[in-house]
Amino acid sequence: MKKDFVIQITRIVAMFMIIICHLVQEFDNRYIQMTSQFFNVGVFIFILISGYLYGTKKIENPKEWLKNRFFKIMIPVYVFMIFIFGWEILVQHHFKIKYVLIYLFDLQFVFGGVQGAQHLWFLTVIMICYMITPILYQKKEKLLKHSKIILVIIAALAVGFSYIKEDIGRTFMYLLLYISAYVYRNNKTDKQSSKIWLILSIMGLFAVRIVARKFWDGTVLYNTIVVCLTQILLAYHIYWLLNEIFKNVKIEGNALVNHFDTISYYVYITHMMFMTGPVRTMGMTENMFINSIVTIGLAWITGVLLYRISKGIMRGSI
Repeated sequence: MKKDFVIQITRIVAMFMIIICHLVQEFDNRYIQMTSQFFNVGVFIFILISGYLYGTKKIENPKEWLKNRFFKIMIPVYVFMIFIFGWEILVQHHFKIKYVLIYLFDLQFVFGGVQGAQHLWFLTVIMICYMITPILYQKKEKLLKHSKIILVIIAALAVGFSYIKEDIGRTFMYLLLYISAYVYRNNKTDKQSSKIWLILSIMGLFAVRIVARKFWDGTVLYNTIVVCLTQILLAYHIYWLLNEIFKNVKIEGNALVNHFDTISYYVYITHMMFMTGPVRTMGMTENMFINSIVTIGLAWITGVLLYRISKGIMRGSI
């Protein structure tokens, strides 16, 4: 299958943004740490890409499709967690069996995770998105016909549930992004109007975020509602910007791009164990630049290793 170069670049950018988001939080500088709020948009970009890509996928057998999606994202996690749990038992001498069940059934967003793997909450969310995808496919005609109303309803649910339980509110925010990207991919109208809307909205995006933070920081209104909605908009802006830059670039089978695109998910899985534990390298020296280079390098090496092991398992041999 021919790969979409813009999507590849966007996925790579999202991966690096997530790594940088976690990286800057390790610096002893308030202003550097604050940039993590921007780089966190990498998670939203991943969701946007998923909704956009599956917008044109045919799903003839929903059960088989969901099973394939589950094992595609979870086999690397199972391999990774064997290492994490093994390290906890042999080196740290503490282990809780409940976390085996949590990661086995991809429930870490609901029940929390362990050090070095807490960022995998995202996989619970993306699996929820996958679970509704067959329904979106089956009801695609009605979805596209009433997309504006449906998206407004989801947004309203997201806001409402945020005041009841923030995690549920955030889940609806992620669904809002995923479904809107699914709709966007299937929108046959001229995309130029969407581009104009994006250009106009960016002018108020940062202003809203700054003002809301000043007056409502620490509240549900800011922490969940304003942050999530502005991150959704920012994710669209970044995708559109990258599309404008690379849409006319004619590069077939670029080895470097293909490599980082292929291992992006696996590096995402492994990078956190070098930042917060259990194999923490961000505190190995007093030089944060050296620590950062070593950490990123190890994340890349272990990401490649995890990719090869996982692919071997999925093919029936390692």
